[in-house]
Amino acid sequence: MIELINAAITANLQQRVKNESRRSFLDPAIYARECKTVHINIGRQTGKTTAIAQLCRANDLIVFSNTNIADMFRHANNNVSRFATVVTINQLRNMFNTHNLCFDYVWIDEPNMCENKVDTNLIYEYVAADLFVKLGE
Repeated sequence: MIELINAAITANLQQRVKNESRRSFLDPAIYARECKTVHINIGRQTGKTTAIAQLCRANDLIVFSNTNIADMFRHANNNVSRFATVVTINQLRNMFNTHNLCFDYVWIDEPNMCENKVDTNLIYEYVAADLFVKLGE
């Protein structure tokens, strides 16, 4: 799984260099959604969340659909929680207007579950990031 995600990220970064001219013509949120997003759906229980724990780094944001999943992730990956920001989609929505949200990568675990709670397009409006990685359906 890690190799697949790394390959997708590398391909995205290479493609972005080719499309750099589009950046000046697009709204920043649209550019982020169209050019700075990797979305991999490879089914349930395939190691996506484990891969997030292994690939995330300092100044990354990890978004989960609900509190139980976020808490389980924090508990199982205590070392990650020390340097990355781990939130639920509802917590993130509450942060939109009160925090300056700027991260290196934004990891969204099972985005379809999050989208049922808030339009993920709002993430592109309120969160600045070098890359958005959506893992799951």
